[in-house]
Amino acid sequence: MNRSKLFNAPIPGENLTVDSRNYAWHKPPQYPNFDDAFEYFAEEILGNAKRMNAAVLMSRNGFSAVALVQNLMLHAVGNGKITPDMSLLIAGPVYKTLVRMLDAFGEDYLTGYDSVEEIRAYMDRMGKEPKKKKKAKLTKSQEAEMERITEEAVAEIPEGGLMGAPSKESIEIPMDSSKSGLVEKPTEETV
Repeated sequence: MNRSKLFNAPIPGENLTVDSRNYAWHKPPQYPNFDDAFEYFAEEILGNAKRMNAAVLMSRNGFSAVALVQNLMLHAVGNGKITPDMSLLIAGPVYKTLVRMLDAFGEDYLTGYDSVEEIRAYMDRMGKEPKKKKKAKLTKSQEAEMERITEEAVAEIPEGGLMGAPSKESIEIPMDSSKSGLVEKPTEETV
């Protein structure tokens, strides 16, 4: 035990006088609403290819899905994105989405709720060489269906207007070279 630290202990109530405005978790969260917070995780975290690649790599190295979600929650709270209470509310939906994405990628992972036997089996699978996956090929009927769907989607794109695709016809707008702009300047005759 270091005796010098014994006499340099904080004074009771000292934390109430310290300026802590620089901490992100001492400010209102960026996403106080559940829907906004889940949208943040869905788009910024789970929708980001680099972050999902990192999550897949971590799951391949033995991190469970629960550990990944806990890490995401701690990081979001630490950066002031959500509150600790919101992290408890949103952890379940983020976990379910992450697990479904890992399943869709065909990854072998620990859920975090595994039994001892399941963990041993996972560790045995990790030691073996991974099987190379064959690239999925579309059949000719599937390719034809994809072409048909693409043509229908292109045909349904609205043309013209403010939000539509540019129309094939060009519209000439008469422009004069005067510098008067949209509002005419009053001339001496009109005054």
